[in-house]
Amino acid sequence: MSVLSLTIMVLLSLVIGEVSPCNTYGKTDGCSIPGDLPFFYKGAFRSACNRHDVCYACGYGSGVSRSVCDRRFYNNLLSRCQRESFWMRGFCRKIAEIYYNAVKHNGDEYYDVPSLSWCGSSWVPGCM
Repeated sequence: MSVLSLTIMVLLSLVIGEVSPCNTYGKTDGCSIPGDLPFFYKGAFRSACNRHDVCYACGYGSGVSRSVCDRRFYNNLLSRCQRESFWMRGFCRKIAEIYYNAVKHNGDEYYDVPSLSWCGSSWVPGCM
């Protein structure tokens, strides 16, 4: 694989992303990166990030700890990486690890206690 094709694949992953069913009513914001800077797989990981947002917002009231939310997030990221080509999977997993460590070490202020008012909505359990 040439450097050019590798670069194109990475750039496409940033732009294309994927649609997330868990961005209901604008309650999630995808993958928040400080300063809204671009970062690898930000679009591709959007669904996992939205699920993580819901888990942080509603986890406490649903009996789901912050560490469980973070582990689910990491597993969702790794699952998304499985859809990458064999050659990109390792890179994707390294980026997933960066996202996971960012929330694990910096997400404590975002885990809502008590849970937000919309957490009783019917769509929430499917997004945690």
